[in-house]
Amino acid sequence: MTKLAKFIPIAGAALIMSTAVYAADAEISDTMKVVDPDMDNALTLEEAQAAGAKVFKKLNTDDDNTLEADELKGRVSERQLKKADPDDDGSLDMAEYEALIKKRFEAANPDGDDTIESDELETKKGKKLLELIQE
Repeated sequence: MTKLAKFIPIAGAALIMSTAVYAADAEISDTMKVVDPDMDNALTLEEAQAAGAKVFKKLNTDDDNTLEADELKGRVSERQLKKADPDDDGSLDMAEYEALIKKRFEAANPDGDDTIESDELETKKGKKLLELIQE
């Protein structure tokens, strides 16, 4: 068997594997697109909070700088709202909302590397984070 004949099946397998990896990355990028502005498929806390600030502003329909349960539209349960609301006023201001984003970010980042990769974002805890930062 010639060297070329041995090389062709290996090259074909490598091409198939790289295509599958690229397709998976493209699929993941759709999830990350809105929340990861530099598109490196690694969400930082700062990126998560910036995305969350946009969501906060959009949800705050009465422009009172707080989100009440009806404005949160099910993104936070009643129990979670009470827990995230240290001043017990029944709403979340921006600082409280950012604190909740940070808590969910840390929960979705089990390896503690300060970034949420696409596989972590697809977990149950990652999806809870997305509830706060994705429109």
